[in-house]
Amino acid sequence: MDELELAEIIRREGTPLTAKRVAEAALGSSGAKAVRAVEGLLSSLRESGRIHQFPPEQRGWAVRFGSVSPVEWVRGRILNAVKDGSGKVSEKQLKDRLHKWELKVYDEAVGGLVRNGRLHYLAVRYKYVLSSAPTPFDYLLGRQVTALKEILERINRRRTKALTLGELRSFLDGAFAAPGELSEGMIRAWYDADLPLCGGVTTVPIPWTWKHYVTWCEEHSLQPDLGLFHACFRKLFLTQRIELVPHSGTHDISGDEAQLALSGSSGEVYYYWRWR
Repeated sequence: MDELELAEIIRREGTPLTAKRVAEAALGSSGAKAVRAVEGLLSSLRESGRIHQFPPEQRGWAVRFGSVSPVEWVRGRILNAVKDGSGKVSEKQLKDRLHKWELKVYDEAVGGLVRNGRLHYLAVRYKYVLSSAPTPFDYLLGRQVTALKEILERINRRRTKALTLGELRSFLDGAFAAPGELSEGMIRAWYDADLPLCGGVTTVPIPWTWKHYVTWCEEHSLQPDLGLFHACFRKLFLTQRIELVPHSGTHDISGDEAQLALSGSSGEVYYYWRWR
């Protein structure tokens, strides 16, 4: 067992390990002799910067070793937490998910993510962390959004063509779509409408969003345009507003649904998507 092999084992494990756990993974034993055998290698790897030392998970426990720095580890945890929260989580909820030692480097970790544009702050009564930059609509309080929905419901009784919340959001965000054009606000509103139907996961089938688009076109006497629909998704993907997720079993997709999905450069069939 040399340093290169040990460093690769720690990298593959993906989570910080104590010397005892490293010995188990590398030598198949957690006995004192095996632990002593890896401790010297761990020390050398740490001094060279190829692995990093982590605080104990709890007081009185052994230190741990990982392939990334503690700050980078916490950054990954923060990104995953925001992703699990569909791209928006309160700072309190975020901190509640972290261990005590992780909170000590929280400001440095999240600050770096905000500075490089991977995360964004939103302060509306409470402080939130977002995966994408907040729009003007995001600064409305929950009760204000509820009031807008009630207003729409009332005025739509008198309108020839109903105005959707997505269209209103686009207008308030200053990105109102031209006739027949899809806006980010509309796509986001359709995503929010479908998310509760997804059984706890954050990915929505693209054909579901297509149905919203078709309904919207019918309401506005427009012809659905698959090319325009796909172009909107590709633009949102390239600007890192959404994430495209491939289907694990393309043989289960019907011909019509396969046409609605997006194709990747390497043959992937992107059937699902989520807001980042």
